[in-house]
Amino acid sequence: MSDSPSIEVSVTVAAPPERVWSLVSDITRVSQWGGECISAQWEGNTTGPKVGARFRGLQRCQDEKWETSSVITAAEPNASFEWAVGDSANPSSTWQYKLASDG
Repeated sequence: MSDSPSIEVSVTVAAPPERVWSLVSDITRVSQWGGECISAQWEGNTTGPKVGARFRGLQRCQDEKWETSSVITAAEPNASFEWAVGDSANPSSTWQYKLASDG
């Protein structure tokens, strides 16, 4: 557990974990889920989620826009997907999806 502020949200989705994972692990779709991110693109030759892959995000809040660089820190198909914004050793924020079937 971090000493930094955090928030956790739990949501039940009427879909199997493999379908949800394919959506949340596609960073090019992050902007569709709302919030500040308005676009994200893989960097280099990366075309999908894997630990160590990097992507750039464009954020907007009111009249301000800024770009971020993120690195995938966990990518376990159908179970978890996580990325760190900025330096993975000292990120400005970390985003994580944990998936599980509710039976």
